[in-house]
Amino acid sequence: MKKIISLAVVVVFVVLAVAGCASTLAAVSSAAAPASAAVATSAVPSPIASQSSALATATPTAEKTTAPDASKDLVIKAMEAERHDRVKYQRMMEMTTDPAVIKQINFAYDDELKHYGMFKQIYYQLTGEKADIPIPTNIEKYNTLMEAVQSSIEGESKAVDAYREISALMTDKQMRDKVFEIITDEQEHFGRFVYLYSMLK
Repeated sequence: MKKIISLAVVVVFVVLAVAGCASTLAAVSSAAAPASAAVATSAVPSPIASQSSALATATPTAEKTTAPDASKDLVIKAMEAERHDRVKYQRMMEMTTDPAVIKQINFAYDDELKHYGMFKQIYYQLTGEKADIPIPTNIEKYNTLMEAVQSSIEGESKAVDAYREISALMTDKQMRDKVFEIITDEQEHFGRFVYLYSMLK
């Protein structure tokens, strides 16, 4: 009988010991979980924070300092080209008496004056200074109107490329819109001179 009682006491003691260990392990696990999460959170850098830091340190200062100078020079060249082409187109109209031919050339002739004024405004917006290009007198001469038209087709194509370069340097939307309008006009001039070439052929 004493052996049975002693065995029962041992069993009770073991059960209590196991229950105590289980509760202790549960408590330890619950306490360790937040700590592990905190360590994991602090150990992994936030991608948003990393990107923000990178953006803050990577400031493109070179473009801001060089672009205005480049665009300023290109705008001056554009003003010179518009002055030149207006005189050229005037002389081309003097080479013919055909109203249909004169009409096509006159369209570009009028636009060149408008473009000159628009580039003049852009230059002032860029620099705060006024610029004026004198009317050129050393304009190339052509033996025939056909030669002049061929030259104008090439000139208008080059103007479109040059003005796209200017547009790419513009940071102000209003200035970009002005250049885009000029490019659109020059593309129409190109088409008109191609048509004129077919008329004269």
